[in-house]
Amino acid sequence: MHRPSRGSYRGGGEPVQSATRGEWPKRPVRRYLGAMTRILLLIPSRTYRTADFVAAAGALDIEVVVGMEERPALADVMGERWLALSLTDVASGRQAIVDYALEHALDAVIPIDDGSTLVAAAGAAALGLPHNRFAAVAASRDKARTRELLAKAGLNTPRFRTWPADADPEEVPSPTFP
Repeated sequence: MHRPSRGSYRGGGEPVQSATRGEWPKRPVRRYLGAMTRILLLIPSRTYRTADFVAAAGALDIEVVVGMEERPALADVMGERWLALSLTDVASGRQAIVDYALEHALDAVIPIDDGSTLVAAAGAAALGLPHNRFAAVAASRDKARTRELLAKAGLNTPRFRTWPADADPEEVPSPTFP
């Protein structure tokens, strides 16, 4: 059964307002993290980052469930603390997270790298957990789209132009510098 989320917190321990979650009681970030019991880390099958995340969660006494595309070498020892899911097919990955959470409550879905951010945002949203908006995550993975959005918001951005990946290099003008 899914437990409701406890809200999002800034580094200083202040609650972050959320239009969908309303007012949350003020409590220090350490206390909030201590109340978190199980997180799902979305990890690519071949990464060197896993140990640091698992160690940090262990220091906070947080149970870690590893979500990855391939069966981990220690799957037999991990028991139900791993989840096979697609990190590239968002709908499939989201559904795997939702199905897992029906039997094992999750308090957060955390992507480890760029390749798992869309699935994490979709999975956390489906569970009602704190997450980044899917459109924002998608934009963050596309440098041109990010620059377009920043410029549209009135922020100073470097001048830029884009060309299709299959453009003839002879037809792409040389860059100019101020």
